[in-house]
Amino acid sequence: MESYVSPSATGSTSKVLFYLTDIIGHTFINAQLLADCFAAHGYHVVMPDLFRGDPWPMDASVRPPALTLQQWLQNHQLSQVEPVVLDVLGGIKTELKPDKIVAVGYCFGAKYVTRLLAKDIDVGFVAHPSLVELEELANIKAPLAIAAAGIYIPLSPSPALQSGLIESRNR
Repeated sequence: MESYVSPSATGSTSKVLFYLTDIIGHTFINAQLLADCFAAHGYHVVMPDLFRGDPWPMDASVRPPALTLQQWLQNHQLSQVEPVVLDVLGGIKTELKPDKIVAVGYCFGAKYVTRLLAKDIDVGFVAHPSLVELEELANIKAPLAIAAAGIYIPLSPSPALQSGLIESRNR
């Protein structure tokens, strides 16, 4: 599976950061710069191509004129993306053998970080999460930090409040 990999500054793979991108994908330079920053701080970073070569074209001039985001999302559902996530995570575990796996997810990638927290990773961070279901938040078994605005439409309904309630209930 194609991935952007940024080795840790020390070359160690004891701490792996699994970076799950927004819809712009793993070739977006800003995502790569963030991955490199994490690597400079001791993490071996793996950022897979969640979209199998079909990220959302940020440049409208190269996007097919009739393509809407909703249409694009139809080809990037859980059934298509989660196998990529699990395949790459499996490779991380067997090939790199890290002591700890942390994951970060931005927007689209946040859903998969949240799902992985049910059993597969040690800690997660998500920023402006989208498409995350309340049930997925309820199933987490490891620490999760969420950076989201107070009223945030992609996480519906009132997830900041609901996640706080889940956190309180799970203590």
